[in-house]
Amino acid sequence: MVIAGPPPPPPTGQSVDAGDRDGLTVGGKLLLGALGIGTVAAVTATAVIVIGGRAPDAMDPSAFSVEPDVAWTLEPSDVDAAADSESRFATPAYMKRTYGVPGSFVFGDTIVTTLYQFGDPTKDSTLVALNGGDGSVRWTKPFAPGDSCAPESFDGRLICVEHADRRSTISSYDLETGDEMDSSTVDIYVGHMRVADGSLFVSGVESTSNPASVLMRGTPRDPGAEWTQTYDRRDCPVGGDYDALDVVDGAVSWFAPGLLADAADGSEHARGAWADSLGNGVFEVTRCEPPSFEQTRDFYRADGSTVGSWPASAVVTEATPGNSDDRQIVLSNGTAIGADARRRWYQPAITGRFDTLAVVGGVIVSADVNGHLFGITDDTGDILWRTATPVGEGGSAQHADSVDEQRMLVYNETGDLTAISVADGATDWSVSLPVPKDGLGVVTPGTDMVVAESATAISAVVPQVGDEPRSRP
Repeated sequence: MVIAGPPPPPPTGQSVDAGDRDGLTVGGKLLLGALGIGTVAAVTATAVIVIGGRAPDAMDPSAFSVEPDVAWTLEPSDVDAAADSESRFATPAYMKRTYGVPGSFVFGDTIVTTLYQFGDPTKDSTLVALNGGDGSVRWTKPFAPGDSCAPESFDGRLICVEHADRRSTISSYDLETGDEMDSSTVDIYVGHMRVADGSLFVSGVESTSNPASVLMRGTPRDPGAEWTQTYDRRDCPVGGDYDALDVVDGAVSWFAPGLLADAADGSEHARGAWADSLGNGVFEVTRCEPPSFEQTRDFYRADGSTVGSWPASAVVTEATPGNSDDRQIVLSNGTAIGADARRRWYQPAITGRFDTLAVVGGVIVSADVNGHLFGITDDTGDILWRTATPVGEGGSAQHADSVDEQRMLVYNETGDLTAISVADGATDWSVSLPVPKDGLGVVTPGTDMVVAESATAISAVVPQVGDEPRSRP
């Protein structure tokens, strides 16, 4: 369920007068804004699901300027002959897989996904590694309901975790063969793993009756090789079941315990009810103080220095001139603040919900609940364009991704993979793929391909080479 969307924006080129509006939250949470290219925030009443990744630096910006070729498409029965109408693809990330969200991790020419049985969350699923070149299955392994994998590779290996008796075993696997390379067991229940700065970061909780939060930095063979830090529990009424671990700009933000820490040694910068990386080197930690549990938003830089703060219920009325070099942090009601935590602009046409899909060349791309994409200027909030017809229902448009700094890709409920120009909102091209089950398609950029995935089909889309299109199988 998504929150009510914004009213229709004005025609192209028409600006909207700035104004003030009460409240800065949606569902009690500051939405993620001004995120890196390709990060998508889809908001429900109880959870935020973040999907997608930064478009690879190695991808040629003009690679998808013309209609690409569909290299291959496979269905669950191509992976498992015993698959039936209830078999589904889903992301290897535990929490998103719990909700049946499709998606893959792309490591070079290896695509990693999972295959599970819809409607039976207790049944083991299958971890699947595909050859990105032809879609053939490289290897499979059993994958329990609580298992999860890191979205980044470590020294070219896939890192996954499995659980037993509140303990966790972290293993690394050769991406080509699936052979286990390293394994270690830790006395915590691991929730998240990220690879950054040449290290493996692991978060989890102690296996005790009153578990504390634990953060480690090391390797798959020794997750705490560099350091291990334990943080006491903080009582604060936080709704929903969302959690995330991010390592950005030398800082670690861990959503659920509200932790912002130094990545070098795990020392605590700030604690609160929740913590997020907002992009542009700014982090937000929301505190709630007993007995009233009134929420206060504090903004920090990666080194722990304070940027600014205000009560969550406060109205931001102090505006300062925009700076095109200062990427905005866009709040959920159409208000944008800068890295100094002061208001830059207000855009009433996006009031109600604003989810940043990408920030490309000074243009913020977003989507309303009806599936229309629109672009606004990063520094002034003026609306540049809005797609005249929906490019997908709200769910599929929310999973658009930036593929090359020039266009957004949307895999919509009709089975069309559509490229939308970030400059003017025009449709560059559209190709037909299998109609996504339940209307949800996810796009994952790779180094030289784009993987388009739904619950019942995975397709690899590649740039055309030469004068003739690639042959389709």
